[in-house]
Amino acid sequence: MKNPRIIIDASYIRGMDESKAQSCFGTMCERGGRIVLIDTLVYELFTTSNRKQWPVSQIKLKTCANSIEVWKHVSVMVNSEIKCNHPASACDILNLENTNRLKGYKPYIPRDSENIKRKVIQEREYDDFIEMLKGFTDLQLFNDEAKKRIRNNPSDSDEIVQFFYKFINDPSCIREAIKIILQKSDIAVSLDSNDVDDAWVTWHFAKSLLVMYCYSQYKGKSIHNISRKKLINTKHDLDYLISLAFADAIASHDKREMSDYRQWMFGDKKPLIDSYCPENIARVMDSLKGDSSDRFSQDRGDKGQETLSQVDFMQLSLEERRQILAQQAEQLKSYYERTRDERTEWQTGDFIDVY
Repeated sequence: MKNPRIIIDASYIRGMDESKAQSCFGTMCERGGRIVLIDTLVYELFTTSNRKQWPVSQIKLKTCANSIEVWKHVSVMVNSEIKCNHPASACDILNLENTNRLKGYKPYIPRDSENIKRKVIQEREYDDFIEMLKGFTDLQLFNDEAKKRIRNNPSDSDEIVQFFYKFINDPSCIREAIKIILQKSDIAVSLDSNDVDDAWVTWHFAKSLLVMYCYSQYKGKSIHNISRKKLINTKHDLDYLISLAFADAIASHDKREMSDYRQWMFGDKKPLIDSYCPENIARVMDSLKGDSSDRFSQDRGDKGQETLSQVDFMQLSLEERRQILAQQAEQLKSYYERTRDERTEWQTGDFIDVY
């Protein structure tokens, strides 16, 4: 793996000072890591009552400024996929404007930050997600025996993790969840849930709803009886994990539930960095080198052919960029030679020149 992507959550960056940030993020970047800030992290840091948290966090990130990628909010990606009937691409998920803003010398704080804060809080803490969750209460996906079984074990026990992992990753369960997402969509939907697979953000969003269903069943509560504040906070946690499907690891110092949800969704496929010790971080980074699960490092037309995002490409040396462009030019030359006859045919059709 050339550039493993590490998602940073709010608890991880809040729990470090500037010197610790230099050693932690420095270790990730030295081993080729890309630091991913999802839109929800920016939201959590920007909308807190502590006004210093957002600028201070940006100062902590200066160590890795050239390795930062800012990703768009998962709900934006899901709506885009439903509207276009097509999975999101690397260009869709990367917020290039905000990525470039964080490479500046000073923290970026919008002039009308208070108005922006009020607006985004109103937009984010919406009822649509809660309504989707309530839709699962009618499905009765667990029988009484399963409900009894899961309530007699710790949430991180092998039995519980394996039971929930199998359920949450069952394609039939995921497609049931997708149907509920489509029913709640305010977009004219012609999307067939059978056309959606794990290349879609929508697929992993559906899995996050199944996580909440498992959580409610484990606690023996109806989703109707879980507080609205708890559901909204959990939605923020799950945003990180939906994005994690397209990254390689997550750095989190959060509560136990985040770790449980990660295991339920991914098992051991997506490592957790919960330490600020450079040696521990280095071990996780080294373990990622031989197993790339990053969808955005693969060409959609030919999954065996490695490609680079715009951000990765621009950070290569001039000589490396020249070599890649030369290889692409050679491939195009071969393509045009193969398709010469076909191209000649459609280029010499019946044209009428009008002057």
